[in-house]
Amino acid sequence: MNSPAKNNQELQEEITRLKAEIDDLRRSKRESKKTEAALAQQQNLYLDLANTQPAGIYRLRVYFSKGLNETNWQDSNSSPYSFDFFNDRFFEILKLNRMIIENNPGLVLDQVLDVDKAEFARKNVEANLNTTPFLWEGRFVIEKEIRWIHLESLPRRLPDGDTIWTGILYDITKQKDAQQEISNKNDQLERINAEKDKFFSILAHDLRSPFNSFLGLTQIMTEKLHNLSMEQLEVIAGSMRNSATNLYRLLENLLQWSRIQQGLMPFEPKAMQLRPNIEESIAMMGDAAKNKNLEIICNCPKNIEVCADKNMLQTILRNLISNATKFTPKNGKITLSAKITETNYVELSVTDTGIGMSPAIISNLFQLKTQTNRFGTEGEPSTGLGLLLCKDFVEKHGGEIRIESEEGKGSTFHITIPNKCS
Repeated sequence: MNSPAKNNQELQEEITRLKAEIDDLRRSKRESKKTEAALAQQQNLYLDLANTQPAGIYRLRVYFSKGLNETNWQDSNSSPYSFDFFNDRFFEILKLNRMIIENNPGLVLDQVLDVDKAEFARKNVEANLNTTPFLWEGRFVIEKEIRWIHLESLPRRLPDGDTIWTGILYDITKQKDAQQEISNKNDQLERINAEKDKFFSILAHDLRSPFNSFLGLTQIMTEKLHNLSMEQLEVIAGSMRNSATNLYRLLENLLQWSRIQQGLMPFEPKAMQLRPNIEESIAMMGDAAKNKNLEIICNCPKNIEVCADKNMLQTILRNLISNATKFTPKNGKITLSAKITETNYVELSVTDTGIGMSPAIISNLFQLKTQTNRFGTEGEPSTGLGLLLCKDFVEKHGGEIRIESEEGKGSTFHITIPNKCS
């Protein structure tokens, strides 16, 4: 048997050992608490960092059995993934509730615009099949508003075949709007450049023609005045008058066109009779029509009213009649008619028995970038600017201009102008 002294000694050792173990447990617990506190602090730091980012941050798990099916990527009821992390910005961008998304992650798919879903599904399947980064920009419907969203994420394949995706998303609607605005500005600049080129083309080419006539005629008069008969002087004077008339009309059109481009053209529509305006415009074209022995007929009822700006209406009528006069051969006919349509507009038609136009010419008739101007049947200059003015002025009134034409058989220009002022 052991002596009592030895038993006491062993007991004392046991107590000492137990105390040491208790101290170790207490120390371990303190270290564990420190570790937990450090982990919690680190987690809070990461969350703070994530929540202060401008992008939405997320992590999701795509299930291999579902992730390679495009149908699943277009159907929220068969969502091929689940989220395990998102920052606050994620919900601010998509306007979604955290609890709802955790229970139904497919609601994110529901926000993709229908016409973009096929591409969204295809790119997701490709990325999951090849374990390659996912990059996509598309439209989401967020609170009934279409927003552009940029998504990008990186994959990590798991042993069971599933894939963990860590990604970010941005609302890039403002950038897209800015890009569209830049595109619109570029289009506007191209249009302005085309108009500038057209303007200088007219100045360089079409103004030169009447001036050449003036120079030639004045040179003849200077060198041979004493040898010219009265009949020859009358012919020269008539030619100079025609050149002056063409030059005046060209300058008038140029001035009006320039004022339109600068937004300086006043628009003051008033109720007025149509026929007197037509007769006034026909009278202005009297000499040109008489020189070609053209018959101009006005079949417009006397009581038809239009709501129009008088200056613009006169420009429209003058240019349409002038155009018909230029491209109608001698002894031809020009007919003006008008009727009230079911939409309370007046449709004015100018029909000629002229040379007509090909479909190619018609399709480019109102395009500044394309030169459609050609000489009249007696070599009359034509810039195409008058018809551009007609189109602009008709559309200013809320009307439209359309053309019917066949080569060798003539043309009809139809315009519509409001019947009554509201």
